[in-house]
Amino acid sequence: MPDLTRFSVATANLFNLQLPGRRMHRFSKPWTEEEFARKSTWLGLMLRELDADIVGVQELWHADALAEVLRRNGLEETYDLLATPADGTRIVCGALVRY
Repeated sequence: MPDLTRFSVATANLFNLQLPGRRMHRFSKPWTEEEFARKSTWLGLMLRELDADIVGVQELWHADALAEVLRRNGLEETYDLLATPADGTRIVCGALVRY
């Protein structure tokens, strides 16, 4: 049974997490699929290492990009993604909350 008297909080900078091929800043080149795959693997490892109940995230472009990171790392049943309005048009903050 989980300890319901305590919870852990962490923050993570996602360094411009955007879907592959989608634009970001004016002078940035879009992530390739290979770059996105490496970034996804690294982020998954960091989320497992943090093992936080709540993770505040910065530099998120698209909620689908973070959802894909969770999916690729088997964490989609671990965290609820709160990322409105991360629709890929601008950089925002969001959160992951453990179910």
